[in-house]
Amino acid sequence: MKIGLYCRQLISVGGGNRHSLSIAEHLSSHHDVDIITHTPFGASQTLPKFNLELSRTHLRFVPTLSNDELGGISEEYDIFINRLHNVLIPCRAAHGILFVLFPMPIHLGWPAELRRFVAKRLIKWTMSFEFSSGVYGEEYFGAERMRLLAKRADVRFRTTRRPYPASFRLYNPGLEARRVQISLDGKRLFEVKVAGQSKSMPYCVVIGGSAKGEQRLRLDDLDGQSVERIVVGPALAQAASHLRLCDFHVSTPGFSLYQRLFENWLPHWRDRLLNPLPEDAQKRIASYDTIWANSEFTRRWIRAYWGRESRIVYPAVEVESIRPLPKKNWILSVGRFFVALHNKKHLVIIDAFKELCRQGLNGWELHLAGEAIDDPIHQEYLRTVQSAAHGYPIYLHINAPLEELRTLYGEASIYWHAAGYGEDEDRHPIRSEHFGISTVEAMAGGCVPVVIDKGGQTEIITNGENGFLWSSLADLQRYTEVLVRDEQMRRAMAGAAQIRSRQFDRTHLQGRVDALLAESGLPGI
Repeated sequence: MKIGLYCRQLISVGGGNRHSLSIAEHLSSHHDVDIITHTPFGASQTLPKFNLELSRTHLRFVPTLSNDELGGISEEYDIFINRLHNVLIPCRAAHGILFVLFPMPIHLGWPAELRRFVAKRLIKWTMSFEFSSGVYGEEYFGAERMRLLAKRADVRFRTTRRPYPASFRLYNPGLEARRVQISLDGKRLFEVKVAGQSKSMPYCVVIGGSAKGEQRLRLDDLDGQSVERIVVGPALAQAASHLRLCDFHVSTPGFSLYQRLFENWLPHWRDRLLNPLPEDAQKRIASYDTIWANSEFTRRWIRAYWGRESRIVYPAVEVESIRPLPKKNWILSVGRFFVALHNKKHLVIIDAFKELCRQGLNGWELHLAGEAIDDPIHQEYLRTVQSAAHGYPIYLHINAPLEELRTLYGEASIYWHAAGYGEDEDRHPIRSEHFGISTVEAMAGGCVPVVIDKGGQTEIITNGENGFLWSSLADLQRYTEVLVRDEQMRRAMAGAAQIRSRQFDRTHLQGRVDALLAESGLPGI
């Protein structure tokens, strides 16, 4: 069978991406599997870090497309799996699976309807352009935002009677110079040569100055090669050979407002603004035969938000490769350093540890490990975390390689997790941990988990047996102090945690996927 797995962004080594790619890895044993993404450069950087056997899969690079156009791509597959991330693609495949990390509410009250109305009007006013064919998703090259370009790429602009400039640079990652032809509405403006491994001078094109309508800017990479579907492996480096669009800017009042609001002040709203809930959301959900949830927590909210039943597919956690090592007096917490609704609450963790130190905790260290994305907003958050940790035995492991992370799990004695702290789970369930892959990884390493009593964590931990669940910072500190004082309890609970972790191994996921496909009358492995 031909199977397409849609992962909109592959720019981080997050749990959701790992879960999805583990399914692709398994299905590729007996099926032709495409991993479909809009972020070629990110995929070339992150896929080797997942420690998955993906050489049998194909990575298919798709430029930014509308949901309806993506629905057309789904027609090419016998099974289309949409790893939902606020994108409700209508499924036109023979069989569709909606794989949900967490659902968005679709039955909106009047305040949410008003927000959607305002969002649509705001995006229409602020965004006078649209990346069209041949332009891939937004990614980061260092701290710089950029988009990779296909051999031929288009940007559509909304015209006004008052002309406005659109400026940009091009970056050529190759060794040889590349010639690029720039045209507007089919009329050749100029041809430029971009030296190898360098950024071009800024180019400016004047848009508008006529009655309202549309103008189309075209960039033709005359020396580039088209790369859309390649085997994951050494050839993945081809993805990074695309010409890159950098420093893109439109000098209009609306776009300036957009940048201030959604890039500087309210970045966590940016995705919701650019991907508003479609009015036919229920119909699009119904176009999928089956819904898979990553936890009972997510399953419960799918039922509440959508009125649909779903089947649980717990993540495959790499418990086989994580082993206990001689233990140190370390408390560990693992989670990305990023600003989002699903924030890992590093500052809460740091404050709780500092309070323990002030109360007399000696000889213990706090270690925080996680990926840091190059987005300036996330980097600013990281600097805040670093500042809060200053002066205490708190150590940050930023973008730690896999072997270092395994060592941290093996050597740490206690594991903390606080995502969802201070949030109303009934009102904002998305802010809690939807499952808790890092918690299971820590348990495999013989860490005793002391994690918040929210979200998917409650499906992993039996309180007092293989870890502790806490609801207040006082409980977090009290449970930690008990474990610090009682080494025998710590050893016993660590052993129970190890045993529990094995129930989320790779074999579990593979058997579950095969069973669910069989239920749907589809061949598994």
